[in-house]
Amino acid sequence: MADLGSLKPLIDHAGMIVNCGFAVAALVVGKFFYDPPIAWRALYIRILALVCGLASVSVWWLRLRLDSDTLFALVTSSSAVTFGLLLVYGVLCRLWIYKCPDDSERYLGGLRLQVGARKALRGEAGEGAYSGAQITPPVPPTKRDYFCNCGKDPGFVWQPWSIAAAETILCSVYAALMLAGTLALTAGATLLMASEVKVEETATEGVVALPADVLFAFDQSSLQPDAVPALERAAAILMERGARVAMIGGHTDDSGDAAYNQKLSERRAAAVESWLRARGVLDDLRVRVVGFGETQPCASNITADGKPDEDGRKRNRRVEITFDPAS
Repeated sequence: MADLGSLKPLIDHAGMIVNCGFAVAALVVGKFFYDPPIAWRALYIRILALVCGLASVSVWWLRLRLDSDTLFALVTSSSAVTFGLLLVYGVLCRLWIYKCPDDSERYLGGLRLQVGARKALRGEAGEGAYSGAQITPPVPPTKRDYFCNCGKDPGFVWQPWSIAAAETILCSVYAALMLAGTLALTAGATLLMASEVKVEETATEGVVALPADVLFAFDQSSLQPDAVPALERAAAILMERGARVAMIGGHTDDSGDAAYNQKLSERRAAAVESWLRARGVLDDLRVRVVGFGETQPCASNITADGKPDEDGRKRNRRVEITFDPAS
């Protein structure tokens, strides 16, 4: 990837800004057009907004502890759940939410009709008979027509317990939909900003691999401002795993002079060690700083036909922190 210089932070943050914009738009649309028409909707929306906000903040707070694979799994799973719930909610709204002509208000119906309403819809006389005699035939074509011509009183058309049940189901599905959507958008934004830190652990040791291209400018050993998220994640891993012994090793590709690469790898490893130590991460660790130069590649520097393998070289340019989580 080309060096984007001062544009890189702006590009890195653009994804988060766009996702946050979509999240706000989704919540606004959800509130004003699709939230359940219930008596206590104002309090309900405030509580739901608080819960969704806390969920979003929680994902953002955990960003240093979640690797890219976990974030991607969260995005895909929560997106799938959001899509499924959106379909379910749409069907329930179609079944239970009623709007009458020349009336912008929405009304919540129930699961089971009153006895009189069932008789009226069957064309039978009796209590609750259809009052819209102006419609021909006199039997109401649908429950919506019956409701709109009976004073718009849900309790007159549906049994009270069934209205309460519909309200509970609709509110639960809507809350789950908004929460899943918030998680999907927040995790997506976090994933776009996630560092390329790789973590591998066995029963005896762990390895945190930091791409050199994230930490340093080309041919430099001074840390870039953009390196902070990756270093913070490495620091969080070391502290969470209770590391007591660590080795910070610098690695380069095979471009250029081997002796120069050796010195560059040593300086880069020392720069990472200095950053971690300045923040107190290494206070309780026994640390060894080593430069390996180009002697320990993790990928091939050349392709099968003998040409430079730029992807492999990029993977070889790295700083690895090997630690003993059990020590």
